[in-house]
Amino acid sequence: MSSEIVKDYDGVVALLKQKHRNVDPFLMLKSSMLTRKYPGEVKQRFWLDMYVKHGANEEKLSQEIQHMVDKIPSSHGHGHYEIVLQTDLDTVLTLARHPEIEWVGGEVYPNA
Repeated sequence: MSSEIVKDYDGVVALLKQKHRNVDPFLMLKSSMLTRKYPGEVKQRFWLDMYVKHGANEEKLSQEIQHMVDKIPSSHGHGHYEIVLQTDLDTVLTLARHPEIEWVGGEVYPNA
């Protein structure tokens, strides 16, 4: 029985990787799980690690992110940024669709 569950889980992860190639599927799954567990919470707390493409205009990207979410991401050098947001998964996916962002991962917690 548990092998069937693992197989189903692997299928969901593969589908998420296919639909959202540059977002950690486990981040999306945990956010979705928290949404089901705490249906009254519209926003969650995300600690995001973002990596930008080599050669990207990082100053311009930082300004665009600030415009999108009203927060300035912290640069850790070498195209690595971190930002903490109280938001929903849709906003995270919108950030990830920016053409200069290569990867988004991190952690999500209930907004308690």
